[in-house]
Amino acid sequence: MTRRTQADRRAATRAAILAAARELFTEHGYHGCSIDAILNRAASSKGAFYHHFSDKAAVLEALLTDFEEEGVRRAREWSAGITSPLEIMRLSARNLLDWCTDPYIRQVVLTDALSVLGFTRWHQIDDRYTLDVLDQLLQRGIAAKEVRPLPSTPARRPRTGSMAPLPCVSPTRPRRCAAKPARTPALSGSRRTG
Repeated sequence: MTRRTQADRRAATRAAILAAARELFTEHGYHGCSIDAILNRAASSKGAFYHHFSDKAAVLEALLTDFEEEGVRRAREWSAGITSPLEIMRLSARNLLDWCTDPYIRQVVLTDALSVLGFTRWHQIDDRYTLDVLDQLLQRGIAAKEVRPLPSTPARRPRTGSMAPLPCVSPTRPRRCAAKPARTPALSGSRRTG
């Protein structure tokens, strides 16, 4: 019989706490669940909890990070064997929307994490996993002439004040985006303000 190392035991404890929190947050929401309830479900101690997490919000942030990592893994699976960047974006968006109907994703990732961590922090975590991937897909789509580049326009996320130039692209159907290039940055996720 192989003995588990201290690192293995720590990892198992952290995983048990996260699994318990995931279940309870899904069932009762973030605010309807206490640290004690998480520890009871995980069969763990407060000392172990505070060794891994500073508070309950840190658990929620870890769950959001796990979701993002799972999203990257799923996107790779969804796009396996597909060479068209535009088709990868379409398929990934469609599958992501389907995945977001899962009760855990709806409650914990899209509702609780956004309200507890706040818009800015939620997007900082999301952006670490999505912006580079989307930019690479857009650049590959432009190179393959599947999307047409349009002038970059500053895009602002509501309430953050951050400015980031995002390319306006359209599928190779020029009429779709060319009619209003300054107001319709396709795939940028920005909203028209003002």
